[in-house]
Amino acid sequence: MLQSKDIKNLSELTTSFCSTHRKVEFFREFIKILRLGKLHSIFSKVKQKGIPALCLIEILICSVFTGQKNVHRLVGSFWGELASYGKDAYYRIKGNGRIYWRQFLFGVARQAVEKTQDGKCQSDTTALIFDDTVLEKSGRTIEGVSKIWDHVIGRSVLGYQLLVMGYYNGGVFIPLDFSFHRRGMKNKKKPYGLKLKHYKDQYRKERAKDSPGQERKKELDTDKITAAAKMIQTAVKKGFAAQYVLTDSWFTCWKMVHAAKKAGLHYIGMFCKVKTLFKYRGKNMTYKAI
Repeated sequence: MLQSKDIKNLSELTTSFCSTHRKVEFFREFIKILRLGKLHSIFSKVKQKGIPALCLIEILICSVFTGQKNVHRLVGSFWGELASYGKDAYYRIKGNGRIYWRQFLFGVARQAVEKTQDGKCQSDTTALIFDDTVLEKSGRTIEGVSKIWDHVIGRSVLGYQLLVMGYYNGGVFIPLDFSFHRRGMKNKKKPYGLKLKHYKDQYRKERAKDSPGQERKKELDTDKITAAAKMIQTAVKKGFAAQYVLTDSWFTCWKMVHAAKKAGLHYIGMFCKVKTLFKYRGKNMTYKAI
């Protein structure tokens, strides 16, 4: 979410530069701040020849700020011509199931946290925050898509459920982890809410058994509560030990509370409006009375 109300989208950042030269210098300095070179080992075992992986990733990161929504637009833009790499180079690295992207994101987040630990952006409150949203797609043959209920518009759409966990240090919110989920396969005649023909036409790809790509594929059929509980455990192991876990009412359940307490964190969650009685100070009371 952009904090400045004067900027409605990232592409408008380009208006703040007077010349192409200044734009290039800005992105070079931006990449230096992330110190991606420290994460080179993540790619060294899966890409040893050709264009350096980090070089491609730096361009893909910067493309977000220049309004390039996909590789096709990037390659045909000024920035793509400046880099002079073909589209296949970007597609190969994006589709490489052996790259541990989750570890890469944690590494980038760690650099960001270190940059904000100067006392200016921090308070005494730190939290792991969870939320989910619907990613709507238009192609039925996309791997793993299903019909998802979108409560915002009140109907089912084709796409994924996206679960995101972020770290809040009192001043900034930094994404740490995410997972994709699809609707459960309850009706064999309409698997994942799709017509049988459309489901059979979906793209499928063979992946190594223990590869990060296969792990992501398995997550599609994992419920979001289980995935969130695992994310808490992983974040703490990676050194992001916050004080609280913060969620809305959808995530509030005993499994999330136990996951937070097991990791040594406190849990703060909204609670649905129900008439359940809770024993509080020796009395049976509703949550509203408490």
